[in-house]
Amino acid sequence: MQKFITLLGLIFAFVIIFSGTVTAVNPNSTANVRLNNTASNTMPNVGQQFNYTVTAANYGPDNATGLQVTDVIPSGLTLNNYKSSSGTTYNNATGLWNIGTLMNGSNASLILY
Repeated sequence: MQKFITLLGLIFAFVIIFSGTVTAVNPNSTANVRLNNTASNTMPNVGQQFNYTVTAANYGPDNATGLQVTDVIPSGLTLNNYKSSSGTTYNNATGLWNIGTLMNGSNASLILY
């Protein structure tokens, strides 16, 4: 059965998305990784599809290695599909986006729809 979003669900979804976690496993490097989250429609009607885009950008000075972002879709919303940057993977059951290495000055994106 298809579940559809409501306005209340959308507000809850933003709370979940902005509370995602970022993990890097190399304590000997310094990488300034920033996450940006956007929605294609911030006021969807019930049953209207929309997408979230999560972007990780590395502002250096080092490469970020072992980079993982956790971003779980809240209950009440249905993930139809996703698209992630080349070389990255997303596990929709756990919400784990495995970026791996993010070079200084580069970014990676995950689109959930």
